[in-house]
Amino acid sequence: MKKYLALQGDDQIKKIGLVFGNGSHDRLLSRVAREKDGAEATKMLCALLLTAPSVPVIYQGEEIGMTDLPKKAVDRSTIPCPNARAPFQWDNKSNAGFTLALYPFLPVNENYHSVNCAVQSAKDDSPLCFYRKIIDFRRNSSALSEGNFADYSSGDVVAFTRETNEEALLVVVNTLARNLTYAVPAVLANRRAECLISSCALVGKTLHESIGLRPYEVRIYRFSRS
Repeated sequence: MKKYLALQGDDQIKKIGLVFGNGSHDRLLSRVAREKDGAEATKMLCALLLTAPSVPVIYQGEEIGMTDLPKKAVDRSTIPCPNARAPFQWDNKSNAGFTLALYPFLPVNENYHSVNCAVQSAKDDSPLCFYRKIIDFRRNSSALSEGNFADYSSGDVVAFTRETNEEALLVVVNTLARNLTYAVPAVLANRRAECLISSCALVGKTLHESIGLRPYEVRIYRFSRS
């Protein structure tokens, strides 16, 4: 992601498709996070994918935090790179609701009882509902659809602004599974802003000079235009 954001000076970046996964590579979630952190890490990846200046592409299963098949689950000599190709996990019924056949084309990931679309649709704080929230927000945001980009990242905190004449946003993302503190640059801290979206419960919504971030926490602030 940091290498991608380094391209921010190129006006063509808004037309580039940003892709985190496909059927030929291990799932990004399995590469960057432990399974116990899957839900929060999924929200983190969601925010990076859908707020960066690009055309986002969501690979099936990313929106619910699907992970790679265990290496022992399939014969890799017959199917190249099967890790990310497991059947989509619709619910906790047989074969994750993917098929009524006795066996699907690849084994269903054994975590489908808890990581599935039906379970997450019923939970407001689930990765799926967070995806829906960000997508809906992006659809109505001029800043995320066509706004200029400026990078304010520091260490393992990815932070950037997206701005148009109508709207200005600050996106702050903790990319690690531990608490971090982000020192907001003075040029941003001197502007009034309110947190509109967070992946964790907030005590206050006002932007301050320092932000304490929980593991994989995401915050999206909107600056006041006055």
